[in-house]
Amino acid sequence: MTEHTPGPWTMHPTATGAKIRDAHTYFIAGVGQRSVGYDETLANARLIAAAPELLALAERVAAHFDGTDAPLGEAARAVIHAATEGA
Repeated sequence: MTEHTPGPWTMHPTATGAKIRDAHTYFIAGVGQRSVGYDETLANARLIAAAPELLALAERVAAHFDGTDAPLGEAARAVIHAATEGA
């Protein structure tokens, strides 16, 4: 499995959407305004920019519930799987 670009990522609005950049300001992704409005496009970009921190949080939750069948631990493991290996 290939690792993702390390965070933090930041969102930078443009005239028609947003760019997601890493800590070195390298381009990670672009979010364009097509079938959704500009505000929703920026909200989507903010969510994408938060992905590394959200994945790290899910990993901490999964580790906390390791060896249990707690629903929160199972949910965290499912999110990690979706983010790292596909849904």
